[in-house]
Amino acid sequence: MLDADPALVAAPGQPERVHTSLTRLGGKDLTEQVTAWTLDRAYDSDLPAPMRATNGSASAELRMTLTGTGEQTAAQLYSPYAPHATADIARPRQSVLHGWGLNEDALPAFRGLVRDRVADSATGRVEVSALDGAERLRGAAKLPAAVSVNTVHIASGTWVVDNLLRDAGIHTAPPPRPDCVLYASMHGGIAPDIGYYRTHSGSIGYTRDRAPWEMAALPGSTTTSFSVRWDPRTRTTVPGRSLFVEMWVDTRNIGPDTGAVSLSCFYQADGATNGVDFGADFKSSTNRAWATSDGNQAIVLFLTPLPVGRWHLGCHWTFNGTQPSARIFMSGPDGYYYENDPGALGAMPATGTQLNYVVLTSGLPVEAVQVWMPVTRPTRDDFEEQTWQRGAVLDTITSTLTAIPPTQGSAW
Repeated sequence: MLDADPALVAAPGQPERVHTSLTRLGGKDLTEQVTAWTLDRAYDSDLPAPMRATNGSASAELRMTLTGTGEQTAAQLYSPYAPHATADIARPRQSVLHGWGLNEDALPAFRGLVRDRVADSATGRVEVSALDGAERLRGAAKLPAAVSVNTVHIASGTWVVDNLLRDAGIHTAPPPRPDCVLYASMHGGIAPDIGYYRTHSGSIGYTRDRAPWEMAALPGSTTTSFSVRWDPRTRTTVPGRSLFVEMWVDTRNIGPDTGAVSLSCFYQADGATNGVDFGADFKSSTNRAWATSDGNQAIVLFLTPLPVGRWHLGCHWTFNGTQPSARIFMSGPDGYYYENDPGALGAMPATGTQLNYVVLTSGLPVEAVQVWMPVTRPTRDDFEEQTWQRGAVLDTITSTLTAIPPTQGSAW
């Protein structure tokens, strides 16, 4: 808890009190345009009012009236039909920050998003209502059913919170892309957020210090790498749509671990298993990246050691009949970027195969693993400039789960 400003502490005892408020929409200070505001909080409790005890944090709703500037009314500035330059400031899902206090010292009281706005052309006013983050978690809690194949935990309380936040559009790492068939955040668990857990091997730990974004899975103290097998949510076919596999890793302080990471997609048909594999090795004497298909391998050797830090790795797989082609994408520290087209690899022996499972093998801290189906070949901008905004910071892992039990009630 922070100490309050001495002037604010003394303000309640003064014979005359000067009220202060601060309101920002979309980062723009609109305090002078707010003529009235109300802030309501609701607490979850199962006790009657005389003996109520609050449970958890409060959800809040902010309502305020905007009148505009001396030259234009609020309706002219912020209605849905106003110019985008001003109307977007009060559009739904825009950020809202509100504080109030005494003696020109406003304490933070509300942080949320615009829910709706109503403009009145007769009065020139705009009524804005906003809800805090709790409201975004009022939907039904949905968690994937999963049970560990051994005694190693596959999820945690932190993973559950992260999963529920992501479903509500609150992200802590690059989110799933459109048409994603597999996504695993690795935030305190190896259970996927999209797709299905099947098995894993090797000991697994979790790190914040070496995480590319928020939290990453890495080999535990008894192994130098670990593997996880997942089933995709949608079983794509060959011939069929292309696949893009990607992940984030951190190459600092590799230590005794292998320093390599790979993501393999296995296809199944008539008892035959075919696979395509993409990976990179940051520890070998000559750093390298590769793309393989059933024994046909294309290797890229980097004669100069790759820079150390956060790396974004991806590979675009396309199929001409049963013959796969790969395009490698690598984006690293200090603006480093590498893109390579190894071309067509060996054809898969079976026809009409479907994507059966995906295997991650990692000797590095890894995060935000996903497989998705692009409509066209991604460009560098598509790969590097995925639009998302960090909306939360996760707690440290305090509880672990070897199974994810059935859930009920709201995410909040």
